[in-house]
Formats: sequence, structure tokens, C-alpha cells
Amino acid sequence: MKILHILIRKEYTKRILNMLACHEIRIVDQIDDNYSHILCSKICSGIKEKYKIDNVSVEKKLDKNKLNICVIHNKKHYKNCSDPHYDNINNGYTVQHVTLEDFDQHVEYSISTVIYELMIKQDLKNEKISLFDWNSLKLNEPLIFAIENNERSYFMAINPDGSFKIDEMENFSTHQPDNKYKCCINIFEYGKACNEKIRGLIIDSKGQINVIKDTGIITLPESDEIKTLLASGDTALRGKARREELLSSCLDIKTYEDSGRLYYFVGTIGEGMRAKIAKASNVRCIEGYNKGPILFNQLLPTMNIPFVHNNQLTVIPFPFKYLREYLNMQVGRSTLLEKEA
Repeated sequence: MKILHILIRKEYTKRILNMLACHEIRIVDQIDDNYSHILCSKICSGIKEKYKIDNVSVEKKLDKNKLNICVIHNKKHYKNCSDPHYDNINNGYTVQHVTLEDFDQHVEYSISTVIYELMIKQDLKNEKISLFDWNSLKLNEPLIFAIENNERSYFMAINPDGSFKIDEMENFSTHQPDNKYKCCINIFEYGKACNEKIRGLIIDSKGQINVIKDTGIITLPESDEIKTLLASGDTALRGKARREELLSSCLDIKTYEDSGRLYYFVGTIGEGMRAKIAKASNVRCIEGYNKGPILFNQLLPTMNIPFVHNNQLTVIPFPFKYLREYLNMQVGRSTLLEKEA
């Protein structure tokens, strides 16, 4: 797993470098005081150093032809005034906001996150996945990913070449006979009625649906055995064999089947792992709607990517990250329209 993950990180670093070579980055200081000047300079030099590029500058205005990083205050600062978080929503700009008060002092880590977020927004603008080689999945037909939020459902249909289209609709529109997503919306509504936490749906070209659900189950290490070993004076717990023996439930991606469902959990990367495991893993299940086939196994590569949780495994396929980002943009746009009304 360690070698595989290193190769994956190198592949994404290469992709990021190729993309950054084609786009200039503009850091826009929307605070304009001594502290924001320092942060802008730090971000600018940090990007240049990390990605070995020179096409980064600090400016005063956004540019639709560039990737824009806007330095602003956090939301508390704009409680009684115009909030720039909602400026320039869906108007042709690619913008990632950075807040002065909350920017992580670990600059390299924070910069990686900012760049990934910018690239996702650029992909949404271009309606084409560039951070992942979608062709590598060898899919011959489109695949649809769906989420639901506040009585609206969002559908991302991804073509085999990585191009995509996102649709959204009100859930109450299912009465329309020509609604192709009626079944999906009904699944979301039924899940809410049953107090189920549905994380998303995956739909293939034949209309077969997989439902991703939280189970409420978490994984824990073999704590009793670890306690016994430590009490006996055996503290050599970091070797590969010991990690798999004692911490298997907290490492990597694991799956098992039970009663026609696929269960899985996503932990910390096993090889080369950090000294601490921050939290337990949530167990999720994949159900084939109407006893349909499980589509999930061929999508495991979409969880072994570094741009959702910054060099850690992601808990659901990354297209759901794109959908959440699209949703955030729509929420921001709605907020802006409410303010203008």
C-alpha cells in the first residue's frame, strides 16, 4: 500500500504541475492591512516553492482567466456587513477564499488544500474531471452520482472521458411522469422517513442503483490485546505484522459482504502511517436497490486519491466531493440573491 500510495501521490503531483503550467494564479488581498500583506506574501512564496512555478502574483482584482485565491476575514467579521464569501458566485471566476484568522500555519499543507480546491472549482467550471484519470476505470457508459440536501437532489453524470453534467431538481417534482430521477429521489425521501443516513447514490447506464449508507458502526483496534501486550512489557507495536494484527480495523480500505450488502470502512494508510490514529473508522454499507448488483468495487480507485483529505484516503468516491462543492456554490448563490432582493 505504501508504494502504491507514493505512486498515486506522484501521479497527482504531476497532474497538478501540468495544470498549473497552463494557469496563472492571482492572490487577491481583500483586506489590505499589514497582516494580510504578510499572509499573501507567504502564500505566494509557498506556492512558488512547492510547485516550482513563477506564474503567481499578488494583485488587487480578480481575473476570470486566472485561478484566484482571495484573502478575506472569516464569517464572524462580516456579521453586519457585506460578506465577500458570497461575491463572484457563478459568474465566470474560479475563486478559493482563504481567511486570515483561520489559515493554517502549516503553510505547505494549507497550500496543497487551497490548490486542490481551486482545481476542483476549475473542473466544475469546465465540466471535465482533470484531477483523476477517469479513463483508467475503463467504463464504457456514463455513471451518475447523486446527493440530496434540503429537499433538492443533485446528479452528476460522468461520461467515460471524464466530462460531466450536473442536474438538480426539487424533490417534490417527482410527480412529473417524465422525471428520469424519480426513483432516486424516492430513495432519498424514504431514507429520511426511516432516519437513515444516505451518503449518496451511484446509478449506472442500465438504471441500476447502489445506495451508500452509514451504519452507525465504528471500528476499534484490538484494545484488550494491546493492553495485555503492554502490561507484559511488549512495546514493539509498530512493525508491519503487528499493525495488521492489532490495528487492521483502522487501516486502509477494508470490505466484507453480509446478507447481500457490501460493507466497507476507510482508515489511515497502513504503511508509513503516522504515530497516532486520530479517530475510529465509520462502517458504511452499499446496497443494490431492488437486489441489483453492487457496482462499488470497480470504483475503489476513486477513494484512493489525495485531493479530498490531503494525502489520506477518502471515505466515499471523490465525485461526491465535486457535488458537495457544486452544492456549496449554489447555496452561496442563493444567499447572494436573497441579499440582493
